[in-house]
Amino acid sequence: MSSLLTMSLAVRLCSADMSCGFISIAPVLGNREELIQQRLIWYHQWLLTLSSHWQKEMQIPEDIFPHLLMQAVELTAADILSDAIALAPVLYDRDNRIMESVTAYFTWLQTRATNDAENNELTTGGDTRSAE
Repeated sequence: MSSLLTMSLAVRLCSADMSCGFISIAPVLGNREELIQQRLIWYHQWLLTLSSHWQKEMQIPEDIFPHLLMQAVELTAADILSDAIALAPVLYDRDNRIMESVTAYFTWLQTRATNDAENNELTTGGDTRSAE
């Protein structure tokens, strides 16, 4: 997986952290720019590791994989912004919940894409040309 793509996805998750207030405009402890950099590095490293693992373990076409990961990250960012993943949770670890969310959405999207592809083959008899 491209390091540029995983960095773009890390930026998306980090921007959700900034928008929801997880990364404060005026942090009490630390420097905002350093906090952003730390968060970007953490997301980027995690996404690189995760995508490498999934590509080895799953039989997903290379042209589809980045789209599924991007969509899973977008849905997770929406969870962050909507507070479905809490800003300061008490009963769970926020980073673990983010990782679980990306994984769950990716799995769901992959299953959906696989089912759609199979249904398309069944209805077209494997002929992907458009009807004339």
